[in-house]
Amino acid sequence: MATESEKLFSNLINEKHNILIQSLKVFIKDALVRDKEETILMVEDILKKSKNLRELFVSKDTPAWLNQIISHSNSYIKEPDKYSNSLMGAIIQYSPSAINNKIILQDNKNDEAIDIDSLFRKFKEEGNLQELLNKLIEIIQNIIDSGEIDSIKLTKALEKILATLKKSKGGSFLSLHAAWNFIKEFLQKFILNEIQNIGTLGSMLSALIETANKVEKEIEVLGTQVSSGIAEEFNKELSGFPLSSEPLLDFNQTPKLTLPKGYKPFDMKG
Repeated sequence: MATESEKLFSNLINEKHNILIQSLKVFIKDALVRDKEETILMVEDILKKSKNLRELFVSKDTPAWLNQIISHSNSYIKEPDKYSNSLMGAIIQYSPSAINNKIILQDNKNDEAIDIDSLFRKFKEEGNLQELLNKLIEIIQNIIDSGEIDSIKLTKALEKILATLKKSKGGSFLSLHAAWNFIKEFLQKFILNEIQNIGTLGSMLSALIETANKVEKEIEVLGTQVSSGIAEEFNKELSGFPLSSEPLLDFNQTPKLTLPKGYKPFDMKG
């Protein structure tokens, strides 16, 4: 049983952890439409809170995601133009670990946790997700390289999405899932509305939507497979463990990407 001192220390860690989580959530919410000056201030705030949390750990016990957030934040503050895309990719990749992984101080060496990322890699290799993500990356790169975009804001947004895709495509289940939700929402709310106004990019826009919807479906299938895999692992360890007919976890996505309202040149269906 933990002593009162241990409880107080644990509460202090959880308090600083939760403060950092809130800053990460605020940063991610409008990251791609925030100006550089505001971004620098927010990253400085994240860096300060990250360091405050890290001070409570000895080096070997510091969570890997915390070190990564500090490292990328430091680089961005020193050279924001050079490390803008790198920072965005890192925040998208490591925020799920920061948000979803509760910091536990006690020794858990004897615990046999289910390796969710191992299940994810297994099902991912059996499916088409990697191929689809590579295709989506290629399409976005082609749009950027087309020379048809005269908006610096749109170009930078596409470059950030591209960097985030490249960073997260080989990442963990949580990081990829979080990154895709972020990318998908931004594509629907901003990117598609902008690209539809560039008539010469019509075929690329169609390809972008078609591929994005395939990625959406593949991630949905993977979520179901991982959920079933977790249930099966539990059933192996616990004889007679009752399995529900429904997935234990629900990773279903929100509605698929669609063409902006009023856009008629292509008869696309999600």
